[in-house]
Amino acid sequence: DNLRLLAESASRFEGDIRQFKWIVISAHMAAQTSLIGFLSGSAGLGAFTKDAQAKQFAWLNDYSGKTKRPNADQVADFRELLKRATTGESFERSDVTLQLDPQHFARFEKLHWHRSRFNHLRDEGWSIEISGVPEFIEAVHDLISHIVADGWAFRHASDDERDELSQLLEQLHGFT
Repeated sequence: DNLRLLAESASRFEGDIRQFKWIVISAHMAAQTSLIGFLSGSAGLGAFTKDAQAKQFAWLNDYSGKTKRPNADQVADFRELLKRATTGESFERSDVTLQLDPQHFARFEKLHWHRSRFNHLRDEGWSIEISGVPEFIEAVHDLISHIVADGWAFRHASDDERDELSQLLEQLHGFT
């Protein structure tokens, strides 16, 4: 849904700069949810915070029944997810890393900064810098394309869902 919203907002951006907010939010969410899928191995712990991983792992390995299932499934923040995916510092799937263009890291940092401004409702006046949209979309496109090529994150998707994903990525590629 986030990738679909990104494609729709991007297609309307040229005529309506108000789409910038939705481009930023949907681009960030599309990247983040793809990273979660990429990092989550068979135990589903790869995208959790380190503390949540440790608690879940301890519970999974306690066959005595003394450990209660933790209520700790907090996802790591975006920067940490991106770091794990590109360095192999993952609790699960550490053998697979994403290879991204170095300039994409700066683009993701700016995308994250913009998204934080929208999500945390800072009163900073009526103007906002709206540059960087093609660069944000290119970075998200490339990230998700690498994740799709890996195959793990979308392994449970139906053929129709994979076809739609390919179409949306193609549409975004045309925007950059």
